[in-house]
This record gives sequence, structure tokens and C-alpha cells, in this order.
Amino acid sequence: MNISSNLNTAYSSALGGIQQGQAGIVKNASDIASIAKPDSNVNLTESLVDLKVNQQAVEVNSKVLASVDDTVGTLLDILA
Repeated sequence: MNISSNLNTAYSSALGGIQQGQAGIVKNASDIASIAKPDSNVNLTESLVDLKVNQQAVEVNSKVLASVDDTVGTLLDILA
């Protein structure tokens, strides 16, 4: 079992999830802001729900990153 590879995979996955969530938040915020335009066809309810989903995705992936950081710290303490 390659611990380094597993940690790198978890780190990469969490970082990608955070980036996707942030991109989604930017899109949702833009959609919500465009509602003021007369020709807007944005569904406010859908945009707000998607905004919350993306917020939660960022929060969850941040917790994964914190877990990876804790694991690396523990491994370094054991090896020291």
C-alpha cells in the first residue's frame, strides 16, 4: 500500500472539488445578479439551491484537505 499515493489522490480530489465548487458559486452569483435584467430567464430558486450545494461542496472538500493535512502531520510525527 502506497500511503503517499493515497494522500496525493485525496489531496488532488479535494482541491479539484473546491475549485469546482468555487466555479459553481461564481456562476450562481452571476445568475442571481442577472435577475435584475429585464430579459433574464434565470430561475431564482434553482440558482439559490445550486449556490447552497456548491457552498457545501467547498466546505466538505475543505474538511478532506484538513484530514489529509492532519494525516501527513501524524505520519511526520511518527517518522521523526
